[in-house]
Amino acid sequence: MKALLILLATSAIYFIGAELDVFERLVLVSLTHPGLLLGDILTLVLASGVTLPLYVALVVWRKHRMRIALDRSTADADNAKRLDMLTGLTNRQSLIEAIDARGSTQELPPSLLVIDLIGMRAINRHHAHNIGDQVLVEVANRIRQASHESDLVARISSAEFAVLLGADRHRKSGERLARHLIETIEVPIQIAHRTLGVRANIGLAPGPERSLEDDALLCAERVLRETTGPGQFRVYDVDTRARIQREDLVRESLKRSIAQDEVEPVFQPIVNLETHRIDGVEVLARWPQCRHRISTFDYILAAEREGSIGVLTDLILAKACRALSQLDADLWMSFNLSAQQFTDADLPDRVLSTLSLYGIETRKFVIEITETAVMEDMHVAERVISTFRDAGVKIALDDFGTGASSLTLLAQLPLDRMKIDQTFVSHIETNTNNAQIVTSMLVLAEGLGLTAVVEGIERPEEHDFLVARGCRYGQGYLYGRPCSAAMLPHRLAIGPDFLRLLDAAG
Repeated sequence: MKALLILLATSAIYFIGAELDVFERLVLVSLTHPGLLLGDILTLVLASGVTLPLYVALVVWRKHRMRIALDRSTADADNAKRLDMLTGLTNRQSLIEAIDARGSTQELPPSLLVIDLIGMRAINRHHAHNIGDQVLVEVANRIRQASHESDLVARISSAEFAVLLGADRHRKSGERLARHLIETIEVPIQIAHRTLGVRANIGLAPGPERSLEDDALLCAERVLRETTGPGQFRVYDVDTRARIQREDLVRESLKRSIAQDEVEPVFQPIVNLETHRIDGVEVLARWPQCRHRISTFDYILAAEREGSIGVLTDLILAKACRALSQLDADLWMSFNLSAQQFTDADLPDRVLSTLSLYGIETRKFVIEITETAVMEDMHVAERVISTFRDAGVKIALDDFGTGASSLTLLAQLPLDRMKIDQTFVSHIETNTNNAQIVTSMLVLAEGLGLTAVVEGIERPEEHDFLVARGCRYGQGYLYGRPCSAAMLPHRLAIGPDFLRLLDAAG
């Protein structure tokens, strides 16, 4: 029996020692107390009768510690799923779950603000990322402090936050909070001896303005995109809902029309006012007219928003080139490019390849650009324009006179043509201001060696005015409406409508 107790005690000492480094501690005691031998110390421990209870207590303590560690690990994993680990705020998925939960228990849909930080990209570009993280944490704290205790604050993307308002807080509360947040966030932030600043745009989707079927987060994000500058907020309302539904309709129709190859080019005559002949055509896009009464302008805007403008351009250009390659006519073709396309480095290669494929001479191809397209990135636009001109393509500045920088572009860009906008043409023979403006534009074009084309000519009096001032080219409904590829040979054969009648009368 005594031997068994000694064995159990010795085993207990071993396990305790392994857990608590007891042997090392006993050796240290014997070394620091020369009068005590290690054997004596072990004998005292064995004789004390406390070894086995200590071992039992140790086992219980170890299990307790493991349970605490497991609970902490589970809690950390749960927090990682629910929280943004940088700011400690609710994350996007948890916000969506909270919106759904409130929507199912409240009579009205919950109200939501989405906050987009302007300037974070520049901070991350010019400073270490830990500086950007500190800015985000500070902004998160400001939003949390400005919000009501019943509100739920979340970080939903790298530089976007959201505030889900309490059940009794809707449009007026949301608008007040939005104004307060814009002011609060704009206060300069001091970090590591640096003064940094960000600004905020906010989209507000009030519950009473939406149906229960509307996605609150989507509504707030959609209206947020309509802000035009930092420090602004927009509110989702009935009109916004109708506009977004219309945009969704246009987007789906656009996708279907591209996928089913329904978009077709039409050709508007550009007339030589001296010879009364059609010397060129402007290519325009047309969709099936029976579909939802969607205008070409709406389709183009949707294509730019959705990033499909390049695909649409390639499709229309190929069809237009195919149609012109089958004609026995010496025509030049004018084609519009959108502002968004001037950031596409592959644009010149694709366009020139299409012209080559259908045998269209580059000297007979004119690209129309707008002031907006050029001003978004002047350096990129200059490179694209130079590439086209080096290949022999002509460049026309469209809608001349409607922008603030038209004269600047004439001085800086290598242009060949100037298209005078139709807003200056209406009733030009009686509108003294328009008459002076157009006359000056024609003189300017001649002085710069540019070919002037006047758009939107619809009345004989406008035609007579322009001819009297030496205008060489014009286009408009007076000479003919845009026609399909199938009707283009007939249009070329009969000539411009008004001038044909004029020639017959003269």
